[in-house]
Amino acid sequence: DALLKRISGLAETQPALLERLNEGNLLVAMVGNGQNLGTLAIWPLQRDTPGLEQFGATLGVDLGKGAATWSGGSVELKGDTAWTGCRFAWKDGLALLGSNTNVVEEALLAMGGDGMRSDSTFVTAKRTLGSGTDGHVLVHLDRAQRLLGHWLTNDAVEGLRWPEGWLAMDVRIRPEAALLSGLIFPSTNDTLMQALSAQGLSRNGVTRVLPASVTTCITHQVSDPQRYLEELGVHNDSLAAGAFLWCRGVFALASAPDTSGSGQRDWAVFQTDDPLAPFEALSRLCPSGGCDTSNHRSIRLLRAPVAGMLGQLLGPAFDRFEQPWYAVLGDKAVCSDEREALHEAIDAFLDGRTLAADERNADFLQQYATDASLTVWADAGRSDTWLKPHLRTDAPPALNADLLRGLGRFLMQVAPAQNGAFPITLCLQHGAALKQEFGVEQQVGVLWTSAIGRPLVRGPFLVRNHVN
Repeated sequence: DALLKRISGLAETQPALLERLNEGNLLVAMVGNGQNLGTLAIWPLQRDTPGLEQFGATLGVDLGKGAATWSGGSVELKGDTAWTGCRFAWKDGLALLGSNTNVVEEALLAMGGDGMRSDSTFVTAKRTLGSGTDGHVLVHLDRAQRLLGHWLTNDAVEGLRWPEGWLAMDVRIRPEAALLSGLIFPSTNDTLMQALSAQGLSRNGVTRVLPASVTTCITHQVSDPQRYLEELGVHNDSLAAGAFLWCRGVFALASAPDTSGSGQRDWAVFQTDDPLAPFEALSRLCPSGGCDTSNHRSIRLLRAPVAGMLGQLLGPAFDRFEQPWYAVLGDKAVCSDEREALHEAIDAFLDGRTLAADERNADFLQQYATDASLTVWADAGRSDTWLKPHLRTDAPPALNADLLRGLGRFLMQVAPAQNGAFPITLCLQHGAALKQEFGVEQQVGVLWTSAIGRPLVRGPFLVRNHVN
């Protein structure tokens, strides 16, 4: 966030601010007000804190002993042009710094009442935050989904299925990744979360049949496919029998950038305990003349007999599969609308070039992944092609390909509910900054590289004399 970057830069030069931030008492809130999106930073600040006048001079705010700033109203920052439009206020021992007038004025008004304390779900979620961490995150999921509308298209926002309620997570920053763990507290019943709760846990095994080019993968655990569909409110028995009821274990949706540089390729994967079952069930839906078939490297391909059946059963995310081609690879049925994409999955499976065989990704999953009901994995640094179609044309420029290329892999996992709350973990791997040179991405400032083979667990040690 732009405001956070400014505060971070300011803290490096202002001892008064840095002293307060080092105590871990900084609260940052993102606030949506109609079409306006604002950021608000709050931290304890006493009027007799040393260095306040210098701090105020940098912001362009009078923080002298008799200044009107201490009266409780907000004032515009008139310092560096980087602070244009920002407002500062002080009330009851708290400093408020906001990206616009609305967020500061609304916060000042809320300080006179119960504020968030009137939301019982918020209070419950807040109590679960632990100690000894680097920070905490509290997110109202429904409001956060609406905030994403500032960057994402309406269709993309509607496709994000999260329950109403609060998410509370502890944050730990490691040299190689940011780690978050906590609980989701739904305030209402949610069909998807209830469906996941009844299906148990499993380890994500679909990477063994996906090509290494895949950049995003969403995996659901399914032990009882009939109950799963019933929890979602789906009762199309004939389609379910042909396309889903034979699924046991996991099913997944994966995508990769198109090799032509435009759009993306998509795969769906369905695990089964009977490798013959997928084609037998699909064939029962074929017309009298049979379904279209093909062959690639002695692997039989079968085209779906009914158009749009996956979207009808599993929701809008699967609408992209109009009439896909299927192939059975081991204990998993893989499908894609494009035969070439399915050929790529078959080649990767037969030649040992799958996502599971990627050493860096395998190390990442071994270190951070666990059994879950829902797993979302992405190679964020290579996901700009996937993200681009979902961005609004007038979206703020902060969310772009350059930002993503500076990140590593992302992992989110959700487990079944415990006492009404769903455990959740997130991991965002730090990536190296990249630059383009002669059309090739290179790490900035890197003269040469060497594979280490395992993830780093600590940052570098600086030594004066490496001999002694």
